[in-house]
Amino acid sequence: MNLADRELWYQYSRSIAAAEQMGIAPVTWQVFKFKSSTGDTLSRSMLTLHEMALLYALARHVYKGRGAIVDAGPLLGASTFALCRGLADNTMITPAQRVGQVYSFDLFRSQGYEKFLGDITPPATGSLLPEFLKVNADHITSIVPHQGDFMSWAWPNMPVEIFFLDLAKSWELNTFAIRHYFPVLIPGESILVQQDYIHFNEYWIHITMEHFAEHFEVLGFMHGATCFYRCVKAIDRQAAMVDLKVLPYDAKRILLERARAKAPFGVQQVMKSAAAKCAIEHGKLQDARDLLNDVVLDAPVEHPTLDVRGIARSNYGVVTKMLETALAKQTVGLAAPH
Repeated sequence: MNLADRELWYQYSRSIAAAEQMGIAPVTWQVFKFKSSTGDTLSRSMLTLHEMALLYALARHVYKGRGAIVDAGPLLGASTFALCRGLADNTMITPAQRVGQVYSFDLFRSQGYEKFLGDITPPATGSLLPEFLKVNADHITSIVPHQGDFMSWAWPNMPVEIFFLDLAKSWELNTFAIRHYFPVLIPGESILVQQDYIHFNEYWIHITMEHFAEHFEVLGFMHGATCFYRCVKAIDRQAAMVDLKVLPYDAKRILLERARAKAPFGVQQVMKSAAAKCAIEHGKLQDARDLLNDVVLDAPVEHPTLDVRGIARSNYGVVTKMLETALAKQTVGLAAPH
């Protein structure tokens, strides 16, 4: 099976009718209907239909039951649903291999998501776990939910076959994921899905994947923010102890350039804003200016699933404002009496 063949997952997201095979129906922007035996559940997700299709296809056509599935950052449960529905439709595994295989980690906390939640009203505690369980009502036996800080529980020495990573929102979370999960990926088998890849904020993911480039094969990119990989070489625990945050700026810059060169042209435009954010945080404002000046906001679209022009524009706008703020502070600092 060619995992780099877009058709593996695009067959489930090319249309509303195709998505029904996954039990998912798009309603409006970020609103989906999730099918269950007790009735449909209307809920929300920041994932695109393409990203859900990838997770479904991996669990249905690729997963062999040789390791766990780690679902890191499901929020309301769309990623969990796609993975579990794929497991349910997987004919290569036994019923026993569907039980307790999906480990879902999230704070399940509404704080900070009030605007996104819309008309979803969490209980007084602010917990989103009831919504997560409602969305996944048909798949409870497949799920091991963990409500709390991802870094509060060290993963045991147990192989992971599919690692969906949607919470590497900080250097610390990213470092924890590397140290505890990269060493248990199965060479030649495990799939790593980096959901925050096509986004300016988490530039450390680009640095991470390029640092470990010899251990991973890039399989594809898609609208939303995802790049996914196959682990091709084992990562020992000593190598996984690396602290990429402390690398000097020039080392980070080189890794960012190498990562960008491997991406489709449209995705590169988003990654330039990410590299500019890194430059700003290291006080390299001219580098940031040069990167932003090089962003192509209307890049040609190679395929509908790679149309990230909207992301490129919004990310460019945010990082440009960051640069303007940094330049203003620098000017004030220069003008201050000494």
